[in-house]
Amino acid sequence: MNINSIINTLKYNNQFRNIIFLYLIGIILWLSIVFYREYYKKDILILRKNFIDKCNGWCVGHFFHYILLGYFAPIYWKYLIIIGIIFELIEIPLNKLSKFIDSKLIEDSITNSLGLFTGLILYNLYPNNIDFFHFFNI
Repeated sequence: MNINSIINTLKYNNQFRNIIFLYLIGIILWLSIVFYREYYKKDILILRKNFIDKCNGWCVGHFFHYILLGYFAPIYWKYLIIIGIIFELIEIPLNKLSKFIDSKLIEDSITNSLGLFTGLILYNLYPNNIDFFHFFNI
């Protein structure tokens, strides 16, 4: 893949651009929460509260994030599963740096996949052609 094909993908492929947008939002939110908890040396209790059986606020966040990814970038679903696993693997060494970072490779990967497949089902029921970059005039 050469630089021109990468530029064309970024310029004309709205699903790929949606992935970039949604992951940027997710990373910014995650980093903000981690920095907040490290700075104040306390956890955010609602994120630790179980909502559905053993699914806490983090689990719910993973699920909804991957619903959005599956709905707004359905052709990339296989890559999204791999990216989710890579993020969980990255959290393993970060877990040693902060007591507020939890790596749950298996649980979070399953939650991500369930969210992703829910997003794919929603896309098949209600197809879209939304491009977040154009929506925000970026």
